[in-house]
Amino acid sequence: MLIQELYACLRTQRRQILGKAMRITRFIGVGIGCSDNLILDAGKGRLDKELIRRVIRQHIMEVRTCYERELSKNPKLGGRVLIHFIIGTGGEVTKSEVESSTLGNTVVEECIAAAVRSWSFPKPQGGVVSVTYPFVLQTDPDQGQSTPPKAPRPVLPPT
Repeated sequence: MLIQELYACLRTQRRQILGKAMRITRFIGVGIGCSDNLILDAGKGRLDKELIRRVIRQHIMEVRTCYERELSKNPKLGGRVLIHFIIGTGGEVTKSEVESSTLGNTVVEECIAAAVRSWSFPKPQGGVVSVTYPFVLQTDPDQGQSTPPKAPRPVLPPT
């Protein structure tokens, strides 16, 4: 199972680098590398990771709005916000909270957690699903403009 997940991650990174998924990285707030990917915690339910990512991408502008509102007050604001949330049996988010953050701005952190609480996901199979997802927020140091995170370099298995 672990090997299958590693290969799936590598395929995802390869698509990003080849440009098929680069449009995702054009938005701030999307941690895409394997080390920054979403984590499905132990839970009774099951929901495909790609379905979860798709919903997050659909709502990424809400995260960006949270960040850019405070960015105007602090042009050097940046960091990683790890959000833990629970997807209920009907697909609704029943709980959303900041698990950890290097951002140092509770306004942005709580705004992101509140935004996630309003999202709807497909109904999970077999019960609730517990998810942890990182949002990486950064700016261009020269212009104070938001920039996309850099695509990770692929790590290919030995031949």
